[in-house]
Amino acid sequence: MTTYEITFNEKTEKGKSIFSFLQENKKYIKLKDPTKMTKEEFDAKCKKGIEQYQKGEYYVYNNEFRKNIMGLD
Repeated sequence: MTTYEITFNEKTEKGKSIFSFLQENKKYIKLKDPTKMTKEEFDAKCKKGIEQYQKGEYYVYNNEFRKNIMGLD
């Protein structure tokens, strides 16, 4: 088995085509998504967030912020 690393911009038309081709052929091709966190990375981020919360380093977003800035209801 040979491993290849391909970098492409999935936001372009050609990149979308390549990505859809790879998605359709998952049976024959293994895709590794570098944006996915490992369990250790996820646990470290959670631990950091808990520590920040305990120190009082957090911000509570109100409904106005959600509606006006983020466009959420």
